[in-house]
Amino acid sequence: MLLGALIYLVFVSGIFGVTQVEFSATKFVNRGELASAAKSGETFLDNNIITYGVFGLAGRLRKVTGVDKISVTRLGQHSVRVEIVEKSPLLVWQTLDHKYLVDDLGYIWANYQDKYATLPVFVDTKNLPVRVGDKVLPQASVVFYKDLQGLFPETGAKQVRYEIMDIISDLKVTTDQGWYVYFDTSRSAKGEVISLKRVLADAKSSGAKLEYIDLRIANRIFYK
Repeated sequence: MLLGALIYLVFVSGIFGVTQVEFSATKFVNRGELASAAKSGETFLDNNIITYGVFGLAGRLRKVTGVDKISVTRLGQHSVRVEIVEKSPLLVWQTLDHKYLVDDLGYIWANYQDKYATLPVFVDTKNLPVRVGDKVLPQASVVFYKDLQGLFPETGAKQVRYEIMDIISDLKVTTDQGWYVYFDTSRSAKGEVISLKRVLADAKSSGAKLEYIDLRIANRIFYK
């Protein structure tokens, strides 16, 4: 009888019912989708302040694009706050006419959405078919790209287009100044940017107009 009374008090009576769910601030994750996912599939097991978030909530919310982890904080007798940890979208991968979101481990984790329009787009020139869950970039390429983002402004140019060539480690970067550069992403970004800056300085001093710089062969620089 006591157990039955306790079950009624917690799950049925509404005394501990959750009437307000607050989500933490998010950069990319759609808050409407969060609210919808939180309600869909909700049962009497997680309709109260005591067990809210214990049964299935995390699984439902992780289906929303961009959600990595969640945690639940109880604010009072009827309200909770759900903290959202977003995935880290590193770049957009494009093959043929389809785009995907790639995380900082090089894996495709979702189809592209317009709210990620500010991310750089890597075009696969081989147009190989891929799907969600595939690893499209080796870890060395991911590290190279992250380092390149911090170093490239030293050249005085901006990257406007990225292309993955026939070999996955070959990266072509086109700039807003018209010239483009080939990098080998299996090596150090810092060393290749130093070589790039040397070529740019020589071209500036001689008044030459650059078309491209190729840094893919170790200890060699080719340019036109």
